[in-house]
Amino acid sequence: MILLKLFEQRLSTILYRSTFFLNIAESVAIIRSGNVLVNYKTIFCPNYIINNYDFISFKQSLRKKLQKFLKFRLCFFRYLFGPPLYLEID
Repeated sequence: MILLKLFEQRLSTILYRSTFFLNIAESVAIIRSGNVLVNYKTIFCPNYIINNYDFISFKQSLRKKLQKFLKFRLCFFRYLFGPPLYLEID
């Protein structure tokens, strides 16, 4: 049970579960490229453990490139495969 909880707290898993990316490999690639910020600090490790109330954001360059794609993906996939209830997407 503890291992499952740790797996669900990993940055790559949270980005995947929040429907930002289609699979974990895609979220790992984005993290390793340095485009993900946690509490305004660049994170390169996909195994980074997210704590309650951590703020996850993306670098401006990634936001510009993926804005339309993510908007479509979020609108379409949220209705089919909504994020888990414990995640808050704003």
